[in-house]
Amino acid sequence: DRTFLDNAYLKLAFQPFDLTIGKQQISLGTGYVWNPVDVFNIKDVLDPTYEQPGHNAMRVDVPLGLANTVTAIYSPDDEWKNSAKLIQFKGRISRFDLALTAIETNWRFHDYTVFVPEEQNFKVLPEKRQLLGASTAGELLGLGVWAEFAYNWMEQTDDFYELSAGTDYTFDFQTYILLEYYRNTLGKGDYRDYTLNDWMRNFAQEQKAVSRDQVYILIQHPVTDLLEVGLSTIYSISDNSAALVPNVTYSFSQNVDVYAYLNWNVGKEGTYFANSMGNGGFVRVRIYF
Repeated sequence: DRTFLDNAYLKLAFQPFDLTIGKQQISLGTGYVWNPVDVFNIKDVLDPTYEQPGHNAMRVDVPLGLANTVTAIYSPDDEWKNSAKLIQFKGRISRFDLALTAIETNWRFHDYTVFVPEEQNFKVLPEKRQLLGASTAGELLGLGVWAEFAYNWMEQTDDFYELSAGTDYTFDFQTYILLEYYRNTLGKGDYRDYTLNDWMRNFAQEQKAVSRDQVYILIQHPVTDLLEVGLSTIYSISDNSAALVPNVTYSFSQNVDVYAYLNWNVGKEGTYFANSMGNGGFVRVRIYF
């Protein structure tokens, strides 16, 4: 019973630069599931390709020759110091795209052990976050490869870094396989150290991980021109748990797609994908006008 407007922006092209103002998608990084350099979005590991929400921002893209671009993004908050500021340099060397990114933003997360009655919400713990990251994507020995790294300097809590690296390949018989590794030192290396705040911040998409090290594996195969089946697995190396996600995509026509998946959690009590978390499924129909 609600309508969400994710994109409403004005894009102007001038000779020295392009200017985009309004609610727009901001997609950063090269990773399939995890993007260490992206402070605007957190993907759903069960459905990582779903479109991301829009953000109110002003964006300037300045081309430097044919292969290089400088991008600046300003996403306003209540005041300048709390607003997100980004500058990124993108270029290309041989078969690889490269990007260097610097970001300053105000990271708001909650202490879910403290409830503030006056605000009817849990205690907010805002702090300044400064990020310096790099990403690359290209081809190596017939494989698609990509990597991202970002180091985060925090105003109050401990500094942390994120790393993701992956590869993919399509066989002659059209089967596609993808592998991606992710490490986040904000996560815990031992599931016995998980806290209520770890779980709640992950569910609320305030942080990207509960466990420190994870691997994502995807296998897809087109059964017909209209039907594609696949199986993805998210394995938490840190606590030896996993989620199995068989999925199917069917195109009724050029304008109607149906996507569905089931998920089974396989892990002991207290782990990231504990079987006590239950299993589930999801069906989405998308109609294009």
